[in-house]
Amino acid sequence: MKNLFEEFANHDSVAGIVIGGSRATGTFDELSDWDIYIYTTSPIEEAERKAILEPLVSYMEYGNTFWELEDDGRLLDGTTIELIYRDLDDFEAGIHKLLEQALAGTGYTTCNAHHLQHGLIEYDATKRLEKLKHKLNAPYPQALKDAVILKNSALLKDLIPSFYYQLEKAYKRNDSFSINHRMTELMASYFDIIYAINEAYHPGEKGLIAHSSKLAKLPEGHTETLEAVFEFMFQNSVACLYYTRKLIARLEKLILAEGYDLSFARSEF
Repeated sequence: MKNLFEEFANHDSVAGIVIGGSRATGTFDELSDWDIYIYTTSPIEEAERKAILEPLVSYMEYGNTFWELEDDGRLLDGTTIELIYRDLDDFEAGIHKLLEQALAGTGYTTCNAHHLQHGLIEYDATKRLEKLKHKLNAPYPQALKDAVILKNSALLKDLIPSFYYQLEKAYKRNDSFSINHRMTELMASYFDIIYAINEAYHPGEKGLIAHSSKLAKLPEGHTETLEAVFEFMFQNSVACLYYTRKLIARLEKLILAEGYDLSFARSEF
């Protein structure tokens, strides 16, 4: 990996390199890949990226753009590697917008912030990444906490667009695809709230139950109720909906204890 970092660092367009994910936190296992974020001031041509990567990989897909611009492949030892290319100006603007304008999403609101806050900076030409990381290590913004909790709480249960309402309809239709989709969205908002309550940036989609169980503020029976929801999800609709309601009710109790107004929540479980 050292050669890869050095080669990219020598490119005029590269302003920073960050290792993300489990490789950065030391929690990786034999299935873990390398998440490498390349921050640039201008695009790196595909031919230039190939020249750097070809001697180091056994297979590579260049220019995947399903989410961000990525080169995805396998190193010579068989380990998967993902190189994600980001414009540093755009990324910096996004972090400032998150922290200063409190723009909440519906799930995964603060993942990019977490990736940098917990990433290993391998190269930082002008120390801009270090400065952003310093901002992220400051206290979690109250306005962002409020925005994430209130926006995602409204989508959990009682309103017409709520994920629970849609989940109920999916079970009535016996629509397995819709059940999976609605539950995924519900859980995205659930965990967005959990991390906001704890004033922590969201780590992403892998290992969330185990990771979140270490947080200080959790609903009663957080882990056990989540496990019950997934145990019954495609086996017993009545049981799954029961545990999903219980999960939401316990989360709402925690939100109320934090001093938030949930006047939109009309039902009791």
